[in-house]
Amino acid sequence: MNQPWWQHRQWKFVADMNRDGAVSGGDVPHWVEWLFFMPGDALIALIGPTQLGPLLELTPKSFGSGTSALLSVAAWLIALWLLFYLVLFVVDAADPTLRAEWRERREAERLARRVHKERQRRLYGNRFFRRTGPRLIFALVVVVAVVLAVAFVKDLL
Repeated sequence: MNQPWWQHRQWKFVADMNRDGAVSGGDVPHWVEWLFFMPGDALIALIGPTQLGPLLELTPKSFGSGTSALLSVAAWLIALWLLFYLVLFVVDAADPTLRAEWRERREAERLARRVHKERQRRLYGNRFFRRTGPRLIFALVVVVAVVLAVAFVKDLL
């Protein structure tokens, strides 16, 4: 391993990833793979040559491996989390009262749902009837229909 670790992976984006001479739809999965594994491979390239690399059994063959996938998933999740909070920071910087308005709207919707449920309880009584009432009525209708159908068939025979 005379070469530095950074030379064991293609770090620059190339449109023709499968090297068939043309940029086509067949290159898209390779683009996604290249982009997905980049943070994990970068961490492996940083950690691999240190004393921690052999301890974690990192080699140049670790690029694009399961270890790289786990590191990439962790890095992408952290990046998404940071992006989410960056958006919230920008929203707070632009309008400090906006998130408070969102919170008040959610609380008003919760209160409206609670009032609606309470009104339903008062109208329909206990929970058992409210949950099973429509099913019981449907079951009774089915039973009556079956009894009438059996009686009709007996009359015909």
